[in-house]
Amino acid sequence: MSAMIRTTGRGTSRRALGLLLELALPAALLIGYGLWSHRAQSFYFPPLGEILEYFRELWLFDRVGSDLVPSLARMLSGYAVSVVLGVAIGLLLGISRVLRTAAEPVVEFLRALPAPALIPLRKRPPRPPLRPPPRPPPRPRPRPRRRPMLEVANLRKVYGPDPHAAPAVADLSFTVADREFVCILGSSGCGKTTMLRCLSGLIPSTSGQISLRGKPVTGPPEDMAFVFQDYSRSLLPWMTVRRNVAFPLRYKGVDRREAEALTDEALDAVGLAGRGNRYPWQLSGGMQQRVAIARALAYRPSVLLMDEPFASVDAQTRSGLEDLLLGVWKRYGITVLFVTHDIDEAVYLADRVLVLRPPANVGHQVTVNLPRDRDQVETKAHPEFGRLRGELFAALDGGPVAA
Repeated sequence: MSAMIRTTGRGTSRRALGLLLELALPAALLIGYGLWSHRAQSFYFPPLGEILEYFRELWLFDRVGSDLVPSLARMLSGYAVSVVLGVAIGLLLGISRVLRTAAEPVVEFLRALPAPALIPLRKRPPRPPLRPPPRPPPRPRPRPRRRPMLEVANLRKVYGPDPHAAPAVADLSFTVADREFVCILGSSGCGKTTMLRCLSGLIPSTSGQISLRGKPVTGPPEDMAFVFQDYSRSLLPWMTVRRNVAFPLRYKGVDRREAEALTDEALDAVGLAGRGNRYPWQLSGGMQQRVAIARALAYRPSVLLMDEPFASVDAQTRSGLEDLLLGVWKRYGITVLFVTHDIDEAVYLADRVLVLRPPANVGHQVTVNLPRDRDQVETKAHPEFGRLRGELFAALDGGPVAA
């Protein structure tokens, strides 16, 4: 009896020792992992606290409804479908010998495959990590200066053979940065149009240098477009709107399919998507100017020169065309040099305004620090708009400019 008791006691002690070891080993592993992960601070081995916090969020918050419940529903629905199909197919194979004979090769093939090979796989976006590792703050980098797109140095233009005659443009120098919107403001007869014709290579300059992307301009550059002041004379009346817009592309070597795509995109950008089959004389003045702008955009220029393009339209149409031009400038990311004699228009459109005094030379320049999302009402009611307007008016008048 005593021997049985001793044997039973030894067995109980061994079971207790085994149970203690079974509990102590995982506990020791967890404690060791916790100490190591806390000290290592590894992103791939998060501390136990983070794991428990993630587990708590999974069960106590919306992660159950978004992750766990759909997974269980898919598993149960798949199990139910497999049971129904398996029972139905098994009954058919048991009843019909013909079906059983026909299906036997397929069954033998599937039986030889391991079970995981039959699980359908679907790519899912990776789950975000528990907590991303802390990153050092980025080093501040100096803002890169925009490189000049257009450079004009000591430009001079004299009409006629006499070099000592009165110049139309005298010692004109300025630069325009890439994707900058610059307005040239000046009174009538100060040489604005002559300057644009020299910049575009349509007429040669008497002296000075004009550079586009660092290359001298000796003729009309391929990546420059010109929107003239008299839009009605720049459009071909015997061609439809679509053919007018696509006309310059044939000289650029663009194939027909690409030309059609560029034309459609340009007409859509200026709001004339449904008027491509009309003729210019069937459109209003504002729409004809939109066609001229679309023709320039379809050419995909880097620089867009505009010579008082809105001078011949009414005030309401002018406001709409100004907003249209700002939208196109932002959409295409081009450099715009816009000539005007309207102070409000220059301040509303530009990043920078250059004031020309006859003969054309830069007498004053103003940087427009208004918010770039311009609005015809809010922008023109801004105090800075009024201050810039007064400064430019004084510069045009030739009087002292307020600092």
